[in-house]
Amino acid sequence: MTQKFTTISQSQELIALGIDPNTADGARYEDGSCSAERYEEAKKSVDEVNEHRKRDGYPYMVELYPAWSLEALLEFLPPGTVFISNYRTARAEFCGERVKEKYNVEGKPGTIFESVFDMVKSLIKEGYINKRNNQ
Repeated sequence: MTQKFTTISQSQELIALGIDPNTADGARYEDGSCSAERYEEAKKSVDEVNEHRKRDGYPYMVELYPAWSLEALLEFLPPGTVFISNYRTARAEFCGERVKEKYNVEGKPGTIFESVFDMVKSLIKEGYINKRNNQ
C-alpha cells in the first residue's frame, strides 16, 4: 500500500525539527487511521469530543497527530528542481538556488515517500527550509 501521509513517528520528527503542526494537511489518529482534513480543523473537532468525554467522566481521550502528505512535504522545499524516480530504487533528488550541494536520497523500491521525507529532514537540518514559515 502506498503511503499517503507521514506516520506518527515521522510527524513527531518534523515537529522536533521545528515544523509547525498547524501546517499539516492531514491528521492521523492514534490507531493509525488518517483523515485528509487539515490537522488544525480536525484538532478543533477532537478537542470538542475530548471536552465532552472529560465532562462525562470518560477515562479515555482521543489522540490526534498532524500528518503531512507527499505534496505538503514537497511544498516545504525551497525554490529549485526536484527529481523523483522509482526505477529500481526510490530516489529523490533536489538541486536548489540557495542550496550549496545536490541532495540525493535513495531508498528501497516503492519508498518514494520515505525518500522525500528524508530529503526534507536533511534540508531542515542544514537550514535550507525556514522552520518558522515552513518555506
